[in-house]
Amino acid sequence: MLNMDCQFKFGTLLCINSNDAIPKSDVNRKYFAGEHDRRVYRYYGVNDPVALKLLNKVVEMPSLEAPEDESIKTLYVGGLDKRITEQDLRDNFYAHGEIESIKMVLDKACAFVTYTTREGAEKAAKELSSKLVIKGLRLKLMWGKPQAPRPNSETSGGVR
Repeated sequence: MLNMDCQFKFGTLLCINSNDAIPKSDVNRKYFAGEHDRRVYRYYGVNDPVALKLLNKVVEMPSLEAPEDESIKTLYVGGLDKRITEQDLRDNFYAHGEIESIKMVLDKACAFVTYTTREGAEKAAKELSSKLVIKGLRLKLMWGKPQAPRPNSETSGGVR
């Protein structure tokens, strides 16, 4: 809401109080205008200490370390709900490499995105770690764990 002192003329945008004296000299007018510009642009991130603090926090966030096992090409995505579809995941992950498969496990609120190459998975992990937000949900991203081999029914000694 506008301050009651703001006029619906030149002073409205700058919220200049009717009692403020607008400088008469060129030097003072430039200074006056510069100070008001600085105040206005502060809210757009220019010379904004709050924005700088937030950006520094993002830089300091730990990155997702790739596992030593080079055969792992799967990323775990946690924190899903029923609003997020396979296509939503595909739309967010395909830019980093060719996707082999996406397996959604909605009862566990997670999904597994498998890339055709390790490089694609590493690129996605680097770019999306701590930044993955889909439909307003901040999702957790981790490297998938290798699956333990399932026992074969013929060699498990079970009854046929």
